[in-house]
Amino acid sequence: MVNARHFMSNARYRRECVQTWPAADRPLVAQLAGDDEASLVPCALAFARLGVDGVDLNLGCPQAIARKGHYGAFLLPETARVSRLVGALARALAPLGVAATAKVRLLESREATIATARA
Repeated sequence: MVNARHFMSNARYRRECVQTWPAADRPLVAQLAGDDEASLVPCALAFARLGVDGVDLNLGCPQAIARKGHYGAFLLPETARVSRLVGALARALAPLGVAATAKVRLLESREATIATARA
């Protein structure tokens, strides 16, 4: 999982996150953590230029660092924001033929989980 904000602002972090991979590692998906389009979209586009097949927004991480950074599972209650983020990624990546997905965690009810997934 790559923190999009750190990736876009820290060259050392970028070098640590990005490694070469054999062509056989397919499909290759970059999983991003973040809560704003201003860092997520450029980060996703950077990975698209590196040749990934997809970019996944992590909406499932329950760790304390995710709470502190306001990403992962801690975004799930914010359905409008989640929808906006996934939509922004999809619009940016679709012309490049790169898939945009989101990893979600089950919410307090089946209905809430389905509503969030549909959004």
